[in-house]
Amino acid sequence: MSIRSNLILAAVALALSTTAAAQPRPPRPPRPAKYDVPFSAPQNFIDHARVFAEETIKVGPHNVWTINTPGGGIGNIAFVEGTDGVVVIDTGVGIEFAKRANEKMRAITQKPVVAIVYTHHHADHIAGANVFATAADVASGKVKVIAAENFVQEAALENAAVGPIMGVRAAYMYGLMLPKDAEATHFHVGCCGFKVAGTNGFLPPNTRVPLQGTTEMTLAGFRMQFFHTGGEAASHIAIYLPDQRIAFVGDEFQGPTFPQLHSLRGTRPRDIERWFTAIDRVRAFKPDYVVPGHGPTINGAAEIEKILTDYRDAMQLVLDQSIRLINQGKTPDELAETVRLPKTAQKEPWGIEYYGNVDVSARNVYGGLISWWNGDPAELRPTPRMERAKRQVAMMGGRDKVFEEAERAFFKGDPQWAAELTTPLIRIDRNDWNARFLKAAALRTIGYAQTSSTLRGFYLSGALEIEGAFDPLAIQRRISAQLSDPATLPAQALFTLWRYRVNFDRASGKTASIGWHLNDTNEDFTLNLRNNILEVLPRRIEPVDARIDLTRAQLGELFAGKVGPTKAGRVSGNVNVVETLFAILDRPEDAPVPHTALR
Repeated sequence: MSIRSNLILAAVALALSTTAAAQPRPPRPPRPAKYDVPFSAPQNFIDHARVFAEETIKVGPHNVWTINTPGGGIGNIAFVEGTDGVVVIDTGVGIEFAKRANEKMRAITQKPVVAIVYTHHHADHIAGANVFATAADVASGKVKVIAAENFVQEAALENAAVGPIMGVRAAYMYGLMLPKDAEATHFHVGCCGFKVAGTNGFLPPNTRVPLQGTTEMTLAGFRMQFFHTGGEAASHIAIYLPDQRIAFVGDEFQGPTFPQLHSLRGTRPRDIERWFTAIDRVRAFKPDYVVPGHGPTINGAAEIEKILTDYRDAMQLVLDQSIRLINQGKTPDELAETVRLPKTAQKEPWGIEYYGNVDVSARNVYGGLISWWNGDPAELRPTPRMERAKRQVAMMGGRDKVFEEAERAFFKGDPQWAAELTTPLIRIDRNDWNARFLKAAALRTIGYAQTSSTLRGFYLSGALEIEGAFDPLAIQRRISAQLSDPATLPAQALFTLWRYRVNFDRASGKTASIGWHLNDTNEDFTLNLRNNILEVLPRRIEPVDARIDLTRAQLGELFAGKVGPTKAGRVSGNVNVVETLFAILDRPEDAPVPHTALR
């Protein structure tokens, strides 16, 4: 699968710029003034933004620099100037931000870039690479692009299949739909900074770091030790310069905040034990300097030991206490209500929940180790959401009674209860605008109180969605189109994406076996439709019901819907079977209901 499938933030940015703004808002009455919530933000959240001011930081007396949030983009870009060239470590969240870092670097040295290192596969570390090297130089090996052995695989596994919905959730979490007023002005990503997307300039790695042991390379005259850590991301590596006692740790030290042990935008499970063990491996070097992927460099062996110890201890506490309570029979809700950091760990900024959240992390420990299920058999197959909403509202005396109680709770200072009470009213009737405005006001009130950018983003974006300020489904469709660009995805990736579009009802009872041959790339694939699934085999199988010979470009046109299945190439065999296959795929009108707050 293409690394493009991992660059969700870039797709989100394009989707918002070309779709969300152009979508007409659904008809709605004006919001009653009594539901206006004046902007506010905790002062420490506002002050925390100062950590992300652009700055070029020299690492001790060495020819090593890190550029903190160049151009205002999330993510640091570091460079090491050696005898005959420069090694760049991480490349930022887009070309625009990498160019700013390159300007800063070129004010210091004019030596050529001889190597680029990706600490891991997340978009804010890989998207500015082509500013520092050309694709030709990487392909020839003139410039090394170094990454973990499992880098490409993890990039595909984490985000490819669920990229569209993850993109929408990322837009909520990072506050990308917030209006250009105080909400957006005072919103930053608590680990990392401000702007969260740019133009993709990724270059594929050509040098792999094994998942076992330590790999030493001499680059630009510097001895560098590379080793796999795999905590915050399964593809994560760290780099240690033993002669200078400098450790580059990427997001294993996730910036000036309590770490995001689980991301609400969506991610593969993060192994907390492996994560704090990775920090222990860095601690064992007793480095004099630690350069993280976000936030300021930490100087001095004693200070580093103190900060890293507290940081990893906070992670272990969440894991250990969650397991302790799980074994006491506690539910995920009870874990979230109980697990907390001790006061001694709540230190600015590393132990404050500016990005990650203890309660969210505790719930994910339960889900990762035990189940989604809390142990109550009554909740194994609960009453469907719509039916439950109707029964609850009826039992509580009807819509007006429930709304009256929700409004009373809101004005008495309990926005959480107000939000919960209005939810079934909106579920029953999407056009209950008073309930929508009340729930939006409740979410906005809760959101303004958050110091965690993650929670703040979801609350405030959810309020906007409920008020009809944007159409999340339109954003999701655009993101899906960007992530599924047939011009950039391998053929097998395109066929695989069709698997996730098989409409269960229309596929029932249907069978088909279709062979595909790409004439210009000499690739063969076989697609088998049976039992309501689509099997994708990257090889030629005989016999099949039909066979299609076409070019890679024609496959792209077919995938994009520009041509029909029988017009994309030369079809032999049973043409009806080909039409059957495409008839069972999801259509735009099969789109789901909006994403979060209106569910």
